[in-house]
Amino acid sequence: MWAAERAAKQAGAVAPPPAKKGKGSLVVAIALLVMVGVFIVMILQRQPSAKGSELPDGIELTITAPRPVFFTIDGARAGKTPLAIKLKGSTRVLRIEGNGVVKEITADRDQVVNLVK
Repeated sequence: MWAAERAAKQAGAVAPPPAKKGKGSLVVAIALLVMVGVFIVMILQRQPSAKGSELPDGIELTITAPRPVFFTIDGARAGKTPLAIKLKGSTRVLRIEGNGVVKEITADRDQVVNLVK
């Protein structure tokens, strides 16, 4: 008797439909990863700002070296020599490092900073 009831239950039971494996979630995940990557690159490439007592006119710092080298301004990666950077004039001291050289300057006028050992 129980075998007949069991067979009837199995015959009447319908298997649930197989789960759909959507590609939409994969596309969304890839898009989010790309957006995070772009955000990180933008943060790493931003120019440092000269803060402190501001002077009325902008100034231009030209950073040079005997060969192309990456340099930092106040610890933030600023670019590769040779490069001219426009900053707001300031009385604050900027620390420029590159090519094994450290220079400290006041960005109060247009200047050329040569990173020579």
